[in-house]
Amino acid sequence: MENKNDDWKVKVIELIVEADRIANENGVRHLFYNEQFMELITAQKLGHLWEPHTQGPDGLESETKKPTEYKHINLRSKNKGSFQFHWLSNKKMQKIKETENIFCGVRDGATLLEVYKIPTKKLLPLLEEKATGSKKINGKNKGHKSFSLEQIIDLGGELVYKLK
Repeated sequence: MENKNDDWKVKVIELIVEADRIANENGVRHLFYNEQFMELITAQKLGHLWEPHTQGPDGLESETKKPTEYKHINLRSKNKGSFQFHWLSNKKMQKIKETENIFCGVRDGATLLEVYKIPTKKLLPLLEEKATGSKKINGKNKGHKSFSLEQIIDLGGELVYKLK
């Protein structure tokens, strides 16, 4: 039995189902998988072409048409959060090497607050240190690297989008 205080839940569910239906009608089968909705939002804000696949680049840069990756920190997380690079296998590293830039977004829930662009070549040496070929993200050979927002900025991240 629902009570009046649950009205907002019903509305949220309706909107989620509607977003999924619209995405599916447009060929996007996994809008909520690995937070692809944030990749869509980021690509739209940056004027990129979004790539709605579970494998491969997250988007194509508008001017160069080169593939790119989007990483996000959610300010609603328990800690400050970091930009995560998981499962750094040889195959995954090859895909990263095909990108010219990586875009690191800071968000509050689904609201994109700012995005920093960093040339992939500035992160590659640090990523390659962790590229073990392992699929594990725990233990000694985890194939995982993370960066704080401060690290991205210190490594040359350039602010390319800020919510007005």
